[in-house]
Amino acid sequence: MAEKGEAKQISVGKIILVLLIVLVIGGIIYFIARGKKVNQETANNPEIDMTNLVNAKIENGEKVNTSENLKEAKKFEEIEISNIKLGTSEGYSQLTATAKNPTETYVDEKEISIVFVDSEGYEIAKLGYLLSGINPGEEVPIDVRTQVDLINAYDFRIELMGAPAVEEPAEQETPSENVEETPSEVTE
Repeated sequence: MAEKGEAKQISVGKIILVLLIVLVIGGIIYFIARGKKVNQETANNPEIDMTNLVNAKIENGEKVNTSENLKEAKKFEEIEISNIKLGTSEGYSQLTATAKNPTETYVDEKEISIVFVDSEGYEIAKLGYLLSGINPGEEVPIDVRTQVDLINAYDFRIELMGAPAVEEPAEQETPSENVEETPSEVTE
């Protein structure tokens, strides 16, 4: 009889141990899944700083850029960019504009970088965008959204994506007017 009592104690002990292990594993899975959900919610609902109103104001609950430099029409290669607006939409920074091809030839699609700068000219952010091809005289919309709070930008410029930086040509020395140039001798 003592053996049956010991067997029951061992079985109950094993069951309790298995239940504890299952509870611990379940708790770990719960906290990991909960953490991922919180991180996804944060990524899907970025925070726009509604208190920083440099170059910005609040209109109808949305933050809107007020910089006149940013709103000025821009030219990128042969393309004219106008109707520029920068504001928030559903918690994201959104730049909208119109790109026009004023030429008489088709402008190929281009991968561009939209570089946002502050009033000192320092880069705040650089966003990639695929500008579709534009027929002569045609206008196409530009619509860029990002989680980065860009609403306080002072201005932006457009660059060809992946283009190497343009270096200033080195100054070439020119002979002075007082120096006589003599032909060099050729010896054989």
